[in-house]
Amino acid sequence: MMTAILLASGFSKRMGTEKLLLPIENKPMIERIAKTFYQSNVGEVLLIYRNPAVKEAAQPYVHHAFFNPLAEQGQSEALKLGLKKASSKSEAYLFAMGDQPFLKTEMINRLIQVHAQYPEKIIRPVYGSTPGNPVLFPRLFKEELLQLKGDEGGRSILKKNPDKVIECRFSDKDAGYDADTVTSYKELQSIKNTL
Repeated sequence: MMTAILLASGFSKRMGTEKLLLPIENKPMIERIAKTFYQSNVGEVLLIYRNPAVKEAAQPYVHHAFFNPLAEQGQSEALKLGLKKASSKSEAYLFAMGDQPFLKTEMINRLIQVHAQYPEKIIRPVYGSTPGNPVLFPRLFKEELLQLKGDEGGRSILKKNPDKVIECRFSDKDAGYDADTVTSYKELQSIKNTL
């Protein structure tokens, strides 16, 4: 079984507003990404949130939603909360950001397929030439992930274990695009307009 953990409890400081509620093709970003995972082959979708409006937007497409009381301490707290709440049957965890609206369900399924071939490897998607999310960690990294602090996320584990990482390449660069600033959100909208 695979658990998708949507890390959606950030503060959008660079954006200046709740970016996960900004519309892409008339739907909040977080709704789009939650639906993408919900329609994939993952066994469960967990939402780690801070803003109740984010929970409400994603609710139809998540199996469980958990409020993150330690959001101010950085992304690692959302990641760890997701790990603690994941099903005991989960063999691996897909950590996803809520601001990647052009990720496709078939891409998630391909990551799961690669995991089936290499069950002890970390699977990292690469869009064009740019590494991105969601990154898949097998359960054997769970304890190491639970030791993370601050905003480091899983990057430090990737750096420490280069021999355990498999890159899954996608030609669609737009699927890896995320929105952290007003400028990047406008770029996301321009991508939408060319689809």
